[in-house]
Amino acid sequence: MNRFSRVSGVLAYVTLLFASVLIVSALGFLALPDVSREILVDATPGLTSGSEISLRVLYGVHAAAWLVLGVNLFMLWHVYSLFCLYSQGETLSNRCGLHVRRVGLGLVLLPFAVTVYRAASSVLLSWHNAPGERELVLAIDVQTLGFASGGVLLMLVGATIREATVIAEENRSFV
Repeated sequence: MNRFSRVSGVLAYVTLLFASVLIVSALGFLALPDVSREILVDATPGLTSGSEISLRVLYGVHAAAWLVLGVNLFMLWHVYSLFCLYSQGETLSNRCGLHVRRVGLGLVLLPFAVTVYRAASSVLLSWHNAPGERELVLAIDVQTLGFASGGVLLMLVGATIREATVIAEENRSFV
């Protein structure tokens, strides 16, 4: 086993650990609504510690956040799978290209998921306001555009890897 395989194996386990922490944290927020409410108040501009957030609104914000969690877990699963392939010595294969493309797809979807989460949570958190004073926040920043651009690049790299493996197979069949 070479150094690249060992490092890939360690990174696979670290990725799986990170995904597990995300899942446990999300379930913890559902199980501990008071802690979740305090974290939400601290993280949201315009809310004060005296702000009343009903359980229905809190779970609505959680439901919107699960979209972002799902995209993150989708990406982490494919990163984990890619590291597992690398640790087994499979580097430039059709399966590696497929996982690279799917990580890229996740990076493209992430800015949209975050935008939907922010919009849904802003509406839910301002729902108790009088009509006309409710808020809808739609924000796109340079960082999210960077994620999307990087995702498109990874999708192209993955497609290139897959195409290269097809050409390599054709070349082997001629020899």
